[in-house]
Amino acid sequence: MFTPSGIQSREIDPAMLLNMWAHYLDDERDKDKMIFAGIGRPTYPVNSDFAKAAMEYWKHFVNQDQGLINLETGHLAIDYDLPAGSLKAREKMARALSNWYKTPIDADELIFSVGGSSALRMIFNILNKTSPNKKTITTLPYYPFYNHPSHHNKLHFINLLQGPSCRLTAAAFEAALQSIDLKDIGAILFCDPNNPLGFVTDESEWKKIAEIIQSLPEEIPIILDEAYAELTFISKHTSLLQLAPTLKNRIILLRSSTKGFSASGERIAVIVCSNPLLKEALIEETIFSYAHAPKSLQYAYSEGMLAFSEKKRALLASSYHKQVQYVLDRTNKMGILFQKEGYKIEGAFYIIVDLSHLFGNKIDQSASKALGYSGTICTDVELCYSLLFKKRIMLCPLSFFGADPNAGLIRITCSGGTTELSLLLDRLDAVKTEL
Repeated sequence: MFTPSGIQSREIDPAMLLNMWAHYLDDERDKDKMIFAGIGRPTYPVNSDFAKAAMEYWKHFVNQDQGLINLETGHLAIDYDLPAGSLKAREKMARALSNWYKTPIDADELIFSVGGSSALRMIFNILNKTSPNKKTITTLPYYPFYNHPSHHNKLHFINLLQGPSCRLTAAAFEAALQSIDLKDIGAILFCDPNNPLGFVTDESEWKKIAEIIQSLPEEIPIILDEAYAELTFISKHTSLLQLAPTLKNRIILLRSSTKGFSASGERIAVIVCSNPLLKEALIEETIFSYAHAPKSLQYAYSEGMLAFSEKKRALLASSYHKQVQYVLDRTNKMGILFQKEGYKIEGAFYIIVDLSHLFGNKIDQSASKALGYSGTICTDVELCYSLLFKKRIMLCPLSFFGADPNAGLIRITCSGGTTELSLLLDRLDAVKTEL
């Protein structure tokens, strides 16, 4: 694989490399509109309470001649903060999260991070130090960042593509445990609501899973990636944290402003961790990574979460639900919707389609600049790059999420609005069997 500048790609995240090529091609103004449906792309208006709080923070540093001062420090400079974040911001976020999870969460259990990916990277670094050569149990398909080579993660899968149901169940979790020695388990990682499958684990399954976890060694941490917690379509998300309070000391929970607040470009997230040793390790990683998260964003995120009502959440989720349903209906009529028992989109904004009927076509000649070779389309990566260069649509191969590259499964991001999504599906429908 090569970058748009012609340099061989080594450890660039494959989805980010695909995105780089899409933006590079988008600069060709004389061509058709590029449709970006291959990355997690929030399009709902940025959370207004988040934006207002950010403006409120910064207004104290403008017009210095008017005597405006930093409310926290009493002077006009922005001082360093605690590695975990401002105590005031953490206290506000603790109140907001305690209300969300109906579980007491203290300010001392929170650490602000520079985006969700940074938080995950710090967690993985800790696991590699505390549990070297041990494995992390997670679902397959998985969020690609979990398996980036730089993290040195060893994943053991709950394979939802080969199992009887395309969603997390206690039975599937238990089956995965049967094929690993308990001494080899370093952590358990759940992404819920799930990316890329879109399922939301229900309360009854969480309770069964909690019972199984209770029987495992206490030193095994449970990582809850809840980046899409705001985007559930049936009802508000239910977390393992609130259903199994006895597991709280083993849980590292991650929330992010990226999707729920449409603030992906601002890079602010929060980690919930009540285990003193794990929290101390996270603080150490924070210090060496970036000292602390930006103070303005801590303030904005905590204020936004405090004001985030169920009504606001439901409006947000409904906006994406309509787009997901539109793409589901059309791809089903087109005969390309992924078919498997239990496949039901209940959260996030992705769907899976099967484009394996396009295998056997020639790789688009222009796409060879990115792939580094030409020939016949045999994998989902070759297919997506051919669609990118020839049809100007960016889709994401499910092999980036651990699926079989020869299965032809593709993830579509359903967030660009019905006009753009209609154009995307029109282009796909026009392809039929020949690129």
